Amino acid sequence: MIGQKLHDLLDVLSVSHVKLLDFKCMSSSDKRLVLLKKIIHEKDLTIELLNDILALEVKKIWSNSNIKEHNLKIRRTVNYFVEQIEKVILESFLEKNSSAKNILLARAIEKSGNMNLLNRYYDKTYSTSVEEEDTFYQLMGLNGKIRMRYASQSEKDLEDALHLNEEFIKVLKYTNYNSPHFLDS
Repeated sequence: MIGQKLHDLLDVLSVSHVKLLDFKCMSSSDKRLVLLKKIIHEKDLTIELLNDILALEVKKIWSNSNIKEHNLKIRRTVNYFVEQIEKVILESFLEKNSSAKNILLARAIEKSGNMNLLNRYYDKTYSTSVEEEDTFYQLMGLNGKIRMRYASQSEKDLEDALHLNEEFIKVLKYTNYNSPHFLDS
């Protein structure tokens, strides 16, 4: 069945996601986004109804295509919609979760070799995740900070790396101690 992933994504959209998608659809001249706007506001959307709407609307947009091309255009349109919805969900998540945003930024610029910038992102990740009591991002931030200290090779940075390793182990023990698996045993 075409569009199952799209249907599942439409089911998990929040009101703020729909508003962001509306804005994206209205500010673009892409014909596909007009269709996406129609689909996200459709009430009681079943997978069958979604496929019917897609088939009808794609036929209107690309009326000169044969059946094989028509099915390909439906699939490409669905993939495009999935990408647009996933981008909105990710943007919304990263806007609310600065630890995740900083980790992703650090990973994205890691190959540039700018140690100051990388340290800044990893430090920000760690400090924010401590405030939010998010041990996953604490571990990610500490891991990045440790790697940057070892990469530096100065005496002071190697000493800092040892202290950070101890902190990493404390957070890891805390995480394991509070995990559901540990609590069940």
